[in-house]
Amino acid sequence: MLILAGSKSKVLGQKVARTLGVAPVEYESKRFPDSSFYAKLMDPASVRGQEIAIIQSCIRDEDIIELLVLQEMVKENGARGIITIVPYFGGYARQDKVFQPGEPVSARALAKLFQIYSDQVITVDVHSELVSRFFENKMINLSPAEPVAEYLKKHDVNWVIAPDAGARSRAERISSLMGVQTDYIKKKRIDSYTVEMDLGHIHVQGESVAIVDDIISTGGTMLRAFEELRKKGARNVYAVCTHGLFGIFHRDIIPSLKKFNVVCTDTIETELSMISVSGVISGTLRRF
Repeated sequence: MLILAGSKSKVLGQKVARTLGVAPVEYESKRFPDSSFYAKLMDPASVRGQEIAIIQSCIRDEDIIELLVLQEMVKENGARGIITIVPYFGGYARQDKVFQPGEPVSARALAKLFQIYSDQVITVDVHSELVSRFFENKMINLSPAEPVAEYLKKHDVNWVIAPDAGARSRAERISSLMGVQTDYIKKKRIDSYTVEMDLGHIHVQGESVAIVDDIISTGGTMLRAFEELRKKGARNVYAVCTHGLFGIFHRDIIPSLKKFNVVCTDTIETELSMISVSGVISGTLRRF
């Protein structure tokens, strides 16, 4: 098996290749003035008859096109099989059904695209696990719970908190791996702009606490939860997410996030990517 890393997962791809003891597939790429993507293998013979694992997070629409071109490139040059790894599936995972009449099921559209050339598609902590039904048993959704738990253990965290009821199972899995206590923040929506947080049942006086979630976008909700836990007497508060979108769309808030101990994994590569999912991905690839 060989590893080919797209532009949005260069560092992660290198880590996976190093862990597996293989050299990454080398190729040159560029974007034309109209932003269309071009790629060319440095040694076309290197992929012939090989199984290729392509790693590419899809943050923007252009990343999806890049992934499709990379798939076509190795297929055209004789790859025996393709495993497509999409560490961050993108916001389209949220549209996994029709919520209002007239809407598309965007997650299904992407699933169809990703599996055209793929023998297997691997994601990490996809926003909606219902997406898997669009992959005809070709999708594996990996959990980052183990590397997140290891990171929090090193920081002596003894409470894992979910920011809402929907994220409770994630917090419970991580806390179980760590052998620490867990709970979740109760939320009540007052109006379109106001949400009340209820932490009355959470007792973290003098404790080291981590808030865990799948995605942090602007960081506003997470920072508010951070402040509420500090008011409750928490000694230290960490905020950990799988996918840190702030580094892509909201770089101006990174200094504030650093101050509040916010970190993420490397599914989206930013300066706050302190936790790697390379081991989780490598372990799965070894089974193929």
